[in-house]
Order: sequence, then structure tokens, then C-alpha cells
Amino acid sequence: MPTRQLMLTRIQCLDDTSEGGSDAPYLMLFMGHRHVPGGKLLRVRDPAWDGTFLAGKAVNTRQIVDEAEAGGAFVFVWLLEEDWDPDLGSGGFLQALMQSIWSIYGGSAWANLTGDQLRSIVRPKLTELLKSTLANDEYLGSHSFVVPLVTTETALSPLSYSGDGGSYKITFSVRIKGA
Repeated sequence: MPTRQLMLTRIQCLDDTSEGGSDAPYLMLFMGHRHVPGGKLLRVRDPAWDGTFLAGKAVNTRQIVDEAEAGGAFVFVWLLEEDWDPDLGSGGFLQALMQSIWSIYGGSAWANLTGDQLRSIVRPKLTELLKSTLANDEYLGSHSFVVPLVTTETALSPLSYSGDGGSYKITFSVRIKGA
């Protein structure tokens, strides 16, 4: 089975937040597969983004976020704007708490739910957990999607975020590794 890569391909600032100065956005992603316990929490951030985002700025990137042999991963994505240093990182206690939530709802007892129903139940639970761990950073919104099975590089629909006076569009792509 081919390996699929999920890539962040574009961050576009439509309006910067109400904070003084330029924005420093970063993403937190939780990925889980249905009927598979666990999951993983990732922070997607580039130091070059620190304090550089103003209205109209866009960064095109091909940053690989994750790769797996199977498609179909459930992805929950939060956009945050950091103040000083990012409040959150990959792994750690927040990942453990999110894994326990995913293990309950992504497990076989909830197998009768559609992907949309499952995401609509789990996303608010994970979001409240994430928001409760923030100290200084601003929460700009959340989205979720399922990684599609693809045979060629495919751009996903841009995700729109708005919060704290700012708005952004984030775009991901999926491709076959080596293709």
C-alpha cells in the first residue's frame, strides 16, 4: 500500500489579530484512526513565521505534517496565535488526554456513527480541552476533516479561521510519497 503524506501547503492571513504588532500563527493537529486506540498530537510551526503575519501575507510551504500507509485518518486542526513562546507543543499530557477521548469515541462502541457525526461529537471535546491549557496564546478556531484516499497530489478545501479580530485560510494537500 502506498504511503500518503499530509502536507501544509499554504497559510494566508486575511486580517491580523487585534494584538499589537504582527501575528505569529501556529497549528495544533490531533490525528486518529477509527478503531485504533491512541492518536497523536502535533504542533506545526516555523520560527520564520514569528511576528511576520499581517493582513495580506501568505506563505506557501510544502511542510509534511504526517505520513501513513492508509488514508482515512481523522484530523482535528486548531489555529493559534502565539504571544512570547507557544503555549503548546507536540505530545505530552495534552496528547494523553486527547488520546483517551479518541479511544472512547473512535472505538468500536461508536462504530455506527458516520465520519461527520463522529467529528461533530469529538471536535468540541478536544477543543475545550485544548483551550483550557492555553496561557497567553489566542485561539482562532478549529476544523476537522478526514484524509482522503488519493492516487495523485490533491489539494484539500481551504479551512477558514476567525478569532481575536484576525482571519486566516489554511490549506493542506495529500500526496503519494515519492510521486
